[in-house]
Amino acid sequence: MVYKDFLREINGCFIFDFALFGLTPSIYTTGLLDRSKVQCFDLGTANRSWISEYEIDEKLFHFGGRAYSYDENIGYFIDINGIIKSIRINGQIIKEWSDFSEFLRDEIEAAEKMMIDELPKAEKEKL
Repeated sequence: MVYKDFLREINGCFIFDFALFGLTPSIYTTGLLDRSKVQCFDLGTANRSWISEYEIDEKLFHFGGRAYSYDENIGYFIDINGIIKSIRINGQIIKEWSDFSEFLRDEIEAAEKMMIDELPKAEKEKL
């Protein structure tokens, strides 16, 4: 699975309102979430609990998400064929990718655009 390769190099990440989940160090070493330091969101928790928020096949692998609008997030999932999907909570598939690099490019770009759109006008003019 392509995400396994990503985890070997980068154990989750946050970029703007875009997040890829990983193996949260404190959970796997102590069994508890240490909120005193920044850690990735946990893959295990995502696939045991957070996935149930989505109207989808629970066989999908939930590995991340980002802000979709000002009041809704989308989730990232990989199916058994390796297809990456961005899916709304209601189950609507927004987009699919067969290439992880294309997925990263598209979604980081979308998250950046959303962040820029939220900036005050004076800050946008500096960009």
